[in-house]
Amino acid sequence: MKKLVLILTGGLLMVQAQSQTLKQAVANTESELFETSAQVFYKLIAAKPNDAELLYYMGENFYGTDRLDSASRYYDRGIVADPANALNYVGKGKIALSNNKPAEAKALFAKARELSGNKNAEVLLKIADAYISNESKDMSTALEVLALAEKLEPKNPKVYLLLGNAQLLATNDGTAALTNYEKADALQPNSPMANVYMGALYERGRAYDLAFQEYNKAIAKDSTYAPSYRQLGDLYFKYNDYKKAEASYEKYLKLAGNSFTAKVKYAKFLFLAKKYKEAIAVIQDIQLTDNTLNVLNRLLGYSYYETKQYAEGLLYLEKFLANAEAGKNPLIAQDYAYYGKLLVANGKDSLGIIQLQKALSLDSLNMDTYVDIANAYTKTGKYDNALAALSKKISLMKEPGINDYFRLGQTYYSKGGALKDSTSFHKADSVFAIVTDKKPEEMLGHLFRARSNAGMDPETKTGLAKPYYEKVIELAAADPEKNKRNLIEASYYLAFYYYNAKEKANALASVDKTLAIDPTNEQAKNLKVLIEKYLK
Repeated sequence: MKKLVLILTGGLLMVQAQSQTLKQAVANTESELFETSAQVFYKLIAAKPNDAELLYYMGENFYGTDRLDSASRYYDRGIVADPANALNYVGKGKIALSNNKPAEAKALFAKARELSGNKNAEVLLKIADAYISNESKDMSTALEVLALAEKLEPKNPKVYLLLGNAQLLATNDGTAALTNYEKADALQPNSPMANVYMGALYERGRAYDLAFQEYNKAIAKDSTYAPSYRQLGDLYFKYNDYKKAEASYEKYLKLAGNSFTAKVKYAKFLFLAKKYKEAIAVIQDIQLTDNTLNVLNRLLGYSYYETKQYAEGLLYLEKFLANAEAGKNPLIAQDYAYYGKLLVANGKDSLGIIQLQKALSLDSLNMDTYVDIANAYTKTGKYDNALAALSKKISLMKEPGINDYFRLGQTYYSKGGALKDSTSFHKADSVFAIVTDKKPEEMLGHLFRARSNAGMDPETKTGLAKPYYEKVIELAAADPEKNKRNLIEASYYLAFYYYNAKEKANALASVDKTLAIDPTNEQAKNLKVLIEKYLK
């Protein structure tokens, strides 16, 4: 009898040990330690290959790393192993939402609720989380199932974390969200999760000091909770403190075991921080072991464009678009914008303009896209289209900047030069006048006013450009070496003007200034010969 008791006790201890191991693995998944928890799940499933609960959590681990195909396979295995287990139907519902199939997801969630009789809080919480965190959001259903979960488990902190998220998305009520996060924190004071949620809420409201406090509280509670460092890195990035942001992300990457998902998030951070070469290196490293995540092709396309590797950028962005068209990734305005820019950069100007126009149809307030369209039209000699795009941009802006007017003026100037069109030079001069009014100390505005007026007086007979070139000389005198080219241009113009006006002394003085700056200038040398030969 004593032997039997010992055997039973040993079996019980094994079950308890497995339960504790599973609990820790699930907690590691929530902490984004996906690789660590995956190793545990593999061992547990090897021992119990038909355990529907284990198969579900393995699916959750893959879902957390955006490997939806692998996640779906484990959810399917869980359903086959135990068709009465509700959780795997929730998993399949999440996959359906991710694939933009809300009706299919709704049916799968209904099946899970039916199997659990609406009495399993975890099932309800997982359904609510799916609707909160997915693109196909449904806050009314999320709030409904969360109300049921709260009745079942009023002291479960996860109920209140999700309630806060749902209320924030449904009504933008930050106060209600904060109340729920604080309730979760009170129920589980040693957990860092509520602090991270509160930090994100404060960050959303631009109360950055409070956000920093909450993230640091989370780290103080549990220095191994990886999301704290990811959020902290994002916040430092907003402060343009890239050194601290990178250090936080490196800590996150280390804690997450250099996992697939951690490296993906790090690559996204590097792109946003404009560290494009580093982003490319991280993505290439990821794709050596797993090239199935299509969003990485998007990031590669973008990053190659930013590093002027246009052929490679077009290759990867077209790869992303081909997979996205199969329904795996919703397209955004930025996709069309980068695709258009890459096509133009690869000499496919007309096709590029079509894509840029698509980007504008999705986001008509993206000012950069108007500039990209204008550049593409200017490149193809369609100046009126370019001018229309730049004028539209200016009309949409509350306070157009000096660069906006300068770019518009340059386009009028380019049109005047290409078509020998005095009217375009006149319009360019009018726009550059706005530039010089706004920034009288900036030389470029005066220089282009001079050039525009010279365009209206191609034979330099009336001296329209004279006062503007004189202003260029005045401003250039502050740093003659830096402004050497502009001084040469201005002095030569004045020499030629005085030559035509038959003012020998002024003509010689101006041409000598040109030669003093550039003794090898052949135009100036020839002009000096003409001045000395024909002027008395």
